[in-house]
Amino acid sequence: MRCKTWRPKFSEVRIDIRGKLHGESLGGETRENYLETIVAALRENSSKPIVLLGEHGDDRVELITEAHRRVAGPGKIVHIVGTTYAQNLQYGALAFLLADLEPSETPAPAQVMKAISRSVGHSTGGIVVLQYPQLLDVHSRTVLAQLAYNRAILLVVLAEHPGVLPAAFAPILRSNDHHELRIKPLSLDEAHQRLAQDYAATPTPLAVVALWQRSQGNPGWLTALTHDALANGKLIIRDGHLVLGAGAWPTGGRLEAMALSQTVVLEKSERELLLSIAKNRQVPLETLSSSELDALDRLISWGFIRRNNLSDETIEVSSSLLATELDTGFAARDLRELEAQRTSNGHFYDFIVARSSLEQALKLNQDLESLDAHKILKELRTGLLEGELGRARECTTSLLGSYHGTLPAELVQVVVLAQAVLDVIEVSTGAALPALEALGAQLEISGTAYDRWLVQSMRNFLLEDDDPAKHAPMAFERDWDNGRWWFSELLASRESTLLHHGLAENRGVLSGRSALLEILVGVRHGYTPIPALEHVEPLLAGSNVMKALDLMLCSNGTLSENKTAIGLEVLLDAGFVIFASPWSNNAFDLLSEIERTTLTNRIKRRKREGQLVVNPLPENLQEYDFPVLEVLTKREKFVASAAAQGLNNQQIANDAGVSVRTVEGHLYQIYSKLALTGRRDLSTLVATLQAGSEARI
Repeated sequence: MRCKTWRPKFSEVRIDIRGKLHGESLGGETRENYLETIVAALRENSSKPIVLLGEHGDDRVELITEAHRRVAGPGKIVHIVGTTYAQNLQYGALAFLLADLEPSETPAPAQVMKAISRSVGHSTGGIVVLQYPQLLDVHSRTVLAQLAYNRAILLVVLAEHPGVLPAAFAPILRSNDHHELRIKPLSLDEAHQRLAQDYAATPTPLAVVALWQRSQGNPGWLTALTHDALANGKLIIRDGHLVLGAGAWPTGGRLEAMALSQTVVLEKSERELLLSIAKNRQVPLETLSSSELDALDRLISWGFIRRNNLSDETIEVSSSLLATELDTGFAARDLRELEAQRTSNGHFYDFIVARSSLEQALKLNQDLESLDAHKILKELRTGLLEGELGRARECTTSLLGSYHGTLPAELVQVVVLAQAVLDVIEVSTGAALPALEALGAQLEISGTAYDRWLVQSMRNFLLEDDDPAKHAPMAFERDWDNGRWWFSELLASRESTLLHHGLAENRGVLSGRSALLEILVGVRHGYTPIPALEHVEPLLAGSNVMKALDLMLCSNGTLSENKTAIGLEVLLDAGFVIFASPWSNNAFDLLSEIERTTLTNRIKRRKREGQLVVNPLPENLQEYDFPVLEVLTKREKFVASAAAQGLNNQQIANDAGVSVRTVEGHLYQIYSKLALTGRRDLSTLVATLQAGSEARI
């Protein structure tokens, strides 16, 4: 089966554990939005200067170049770069434009304008992109400011902070006389798209999150890191996927070139201080001398240094990759950290059994985001183990939407796998398969037994692959008892659902939703007898799983044939689609042909559309003449048709334009007039009428 490739959808703002709105950790507007804003500014006739704020190594030059191409203006863009060497020369930054001047000629604004016109290819001005404006020599700075003020050129200034712009530009950069736009890092989705396009391979969740986090979404650093990681084997292209391999992250190469190109603008004292901060990772402000504080002000204005998120009194290097390249001891520490993160069974297994060292590390952090993420991870584990599908879905949505910059990349992969689990439970093939394909490609090289088996089993289940060789039972060991999970049991064969786990034993008083799920697994695998439901905790009595089991099971724990279909539909409506599916389902084998057809059609619609979406209007009972239905009114036929096709009361009310209470009243009348016990009997009646008539219902 061919499926779409996996891509992250992690950019929405979500609600944290305390119910407050929580924005993205990294990433701002999409690049397309930035382009539209820049294009609109270029199309204005006012030639207002444009200031693009951002980071060293980002893609502002590419954005302005692409925007200029879309505007389709004549000529080229003139790029001017300030340097520490050229700032000591007269018109040093413009020397490449003034190379044709005679030695006796003195450069003047008019001559600079002619040189710019020749460079851009026309005489009506042009676009001048200026990088490192604070390193311009006095003459170049003055003439460019004058030309921009007179609107002879459209000046685009690239800076890290508004405070570094020269005073000479003050008249042209007043609030109403220029456009200013801050270009933020790539979002995770944009990083994924860029990697997929550049390398014609789908990045796995672990690979894209790890690359995005290490580069902090900076396009230049992302490109350099990916190139060097492919060169040293940290990244591997395998079966159409970009996979994160073992070993240490690269140093040197393009990463070193990026670091050198950025720090070349610094003076000796500034470079020495930057190197010291990189080696120590974090430095208290109180330890710096007065001369170092002066250098620090310049480093902060340049964007090389920032205050630590947890303490305003501590500073650190803004770019983690720049700090890595400046710190020669990083490689050894990186290898030690990688060794500490290794796991034999898999990060998902460690998460399920609450033994994840990465999860515990979040708890030890002092920042609120890490603590919130840790709490939500605990709720996710509880939701999965106890079958609280709605809460588990809320947790995965929140973690992927708000905390993908806080969680280690390995835990983001765990959450993606948990989301795939929920999709498989709902038999949402279109959502689950792309993620499982990407996760499988990553886990194939990791050697993690449990996680790899779980992903492969879910993939085979969705593909309805009955090849026994592809469903080899997992060799569960005794010491895995704490990690044995009901969903693993469901995907395993009956033989691998070991009796010592207690599915065929009477547990006495049932405690916890997970106990009900284990019984449900036993029902699906055909264990007889299974534990009876005589003693149930009060809190479990009202659960959907309990209602379904109560319908399906007799007092001795065997299946009740006449009520099994109703119980399976309860599970289907509660989101446990996988338990109502026909594949290797002992309970499903007890249904009549009509019941199987009805239930299978509902599941197929759910697999195809992700949820039950049925429109009863073109196929409602009021269009047909069935004698048995003559006792129903026109409205009751409409409601009966909708209910038989699987719509719930709210959906029927929305389609009919009435209240839910009105729908309930119609259903009561329908059941009374037709002597039916409920919706299941109604569906069976309609299926019978359909089978006995050539007319479509």
